[in-house]
Amino acid sequence: MLEQLFLKYLTPKGKIFYFVGQVILFIIWAIVVLNVLDYSLESGRDLFFAGLIGIWIVWTGISFLFYRKKDEEQTV
Repeated sequence: MLEQLFLKYLTPKGKIFYFVGQVILFIIWAIVVLNVLDYSLESGRDLFFAGLIGIWIVWTGISFLFYRKKDEEQTV
């Protein structure tokens, strides 16, 4: 629901950047937590989901910073 509100302010290239970046960062985070730090989803659940939320917030800000629509494009 929040993503729909956020996505209307991104350019088409920004939407692709947002989703591809999130998928890549989520995969990297899962590899780090599950393989490198050697947690399971039972023991590392809090760390895993806190990291996903952190990635989502930071990547949303980066996407909005670089790919936001200009003011004249937003009036539809």
